[in-house]
Amino acid sequence: MVTESDLDKPNNLSDNEHELEVIIEPPPDGGIFAWLQVVGSFILIFCTWGLTNSFGAYQTYYETGELFTETSSNISWIGSIQAYLLMLVGILTGPLFDRGYFRALLLVGSFFIIFGIMMNSLSTQYYQVMLSQGICMGIGMGILWVPSLGICMQYFQKYRSIVITLAASGGSIGGVIFPIIIKRLIPKIGFGWTCRAIGLICFVMLFTLASIMKQRTLPETHRKILLLNSFKEPAYLFLTIGLFLSFTGIYIPFYYISSYANRIAHTSVNLSYYMISIINASLSGRIVPNYYADRVGPINTMIFASLISGLLALVWIGIKNTPGLIVFSVLYGISSGTVVSLPPSAISSVTDDITEIGSRLGTAFFFAGFGTLIGNPVAGKLIDVDKREFYKGQLWSGVMILGSTCFLTLAQYFKRRTERYQFHLDPRSSIAKKL
Repeated sequence: MVTESDLDKPNNLSDNEHELEVIIEPPPDGGIFAWLQVVGSFILIFCTWGLTNSFGAYQTYYETGELFTETSSNISWIGSIQAYLLMLVGILTGPLFDRGYFRALLLVGSFFIIFGIMMNSLSTQYYQVMLSQGICMGIGMGILWVPSLGICMQYFQKYRSIVITLAASGGSIGGVIFPIIIKRLIPKIGFGWTCRAIGLICFVMLFTLASIMKQRTLPETHRKILLLNSFKEPAYLFLTIGLFLSFTGIYIPFYYISSYANRIAHTSVNLSYYMISIINASLSGRIVPNYYADRVGPINTMIFASLISGLLALVWIGIKNTPGLIVFSVLYGISSGTVVSLPPSAISSVTDDITEIGSRLGTAFFFAGFGTLIGNPVAGKLIDVDKREFYKGQLWSGVMILGSTCFLTLAQYFKRRTERYQFHLDPRSSIAKKL
């Protein structure tokens, strides 16, 4: 963080550092400008995770064979690579954000997303969709992902979990709106113009943010791209493993709920598309539990939500009718929404030096993102859509999520043990207030 003593050394600061506000006080925890950053983060996540959460609608459309003919597993690779790059690129954008390059990241990331959407609108073959939607859009989303939450963390401390959750709810809202747009527009104007309509929405929203979002703090020293030393902390290590297993299994229902509804529950084609929106519409799972996360702790909240999600994924095997599937979608949306919205707060809770938050987020999501990369394609191999056999993929989802619950529990155990150790070293520390 820039200190008062640095004011006497202007020649030692880079041009980028001069643009940042000199901060000598704690985060404001409120105010119009601070809440504008939350709105901006909401929009960034709406256009990144919102599109990623909507891939089930694309999966269902691509499976029809109107654009190209590929297996369900191959199609799921498009969404998996997109989601993986969203997390992978964070190992670069995290340190760049720490060094003050938020505005440059915002512009470059927005360009990649819009360019990828427009190229996707022209695609007619599998490899073209993979390049535009999977790789190009994935890179753009990854450039924006870590900075979008890093901004919120710089302006709020006391209610950080709920603020991050409000911003992260953009992923749910996008996951509701984009599938509806896809379903309603493709029959009327075709796939290409539907993509262009989505691109126009994202263009207007993303490039408006350059005028309202501003980075607040700047670390005194440059950070490493990967903070591998963080894995010496057991809480951070087990939390990252838990996130890996969680991301391996938790998005499988998002990708295959529509196909399952149509083939197993004999749901109408229209309603089967909206199952994706129903899962994403369960905003209570991203807001209400996260409000209590500030009181009971984000990792504790994740443990409970992960347990419920894993059990629901197994219960999904026995659901064979539309009403039951709707109930499942609502409940799974609530529990999984809690799991996927809390990792930034959880990582923050095991980070003592807030100036490292960008790098630690990027490092954790770099490794956890491998789960997103392999989870859905493996499920695609286990699922046989033509024979209407989904149970192997459902088992894969449930077991991975329940496995993550075990490692999240270990992370919480070591976090508490570390806090008690610090308390014994210094009873006057802020840790004492938590105990």
